[in-house]
Amino acid sequence: MESNPNCAICNAPALPECPCESERLTIAVRQAEKRAMDDRLHHIREWVIAHARAQILQSFNTVTSHRKIAHKKYLASLPFYDLYVQYAGHPPLHPRQLQALKTQIHEAELHFKRGIDADWKDSVVKYPEVLNYYYSLVEIRLPNDRSSSVLEPQLGIGKDRRRIRERRPGVGGLAPPVAPAAPPGPGWTYI
Repeated sequence: MESNPNCAICNAPALPECPCESERLTIAVRQAEKRAMDDRLHHIREWVIAHARAQILQSFNTVTSHRKIAHKKYLASLPFYDLYVQYAGHPPLHPRQLQALKTQIHEAELHFKRGIDADWKDSVVKYPEVLNYYYSLVEIRLPNDRSSSVLEPQLGIGKDRRRIRERRPGVGGLAPPVAPAAPPGPGWTYI
């Protein structure tokens, strides 16, 4: 008599060619992974993105703060710039001197803006490296193969169904499980 069981799906004789059980296992694995991992992956993804954004912005702000200081120093070094600021852009200068100063200020502003744009681009292109770094910090821990939860799984018992025992006051022993509450009165519906 044959001791190998028939296919649990199609009831065909136990043959290696029957793909039913293998296909169903693949489907079950995908479904179990989705149930077990989707929330965790979402949480990990949000954590990584938040830290990566913060790092990119911090790096960008550091670089731009140095650029702003250099820009202000350059403007302060321009001839008549203090006078230009003192008179809110209308200093008592010869029109040629004023035009030359305005041209220098305008060119400095354009250079500053191009530098800020380049700093931002340089920061953003670092996203892959920064994301990889933060993802590398995530740890996934598997239980030990000799753990009681692995050797003696509590299959079919949901977390809410586990018995909870309470200590008896003053006795030191365990009290019997608490009886469930009586069902609600008439007209009450369960959701």
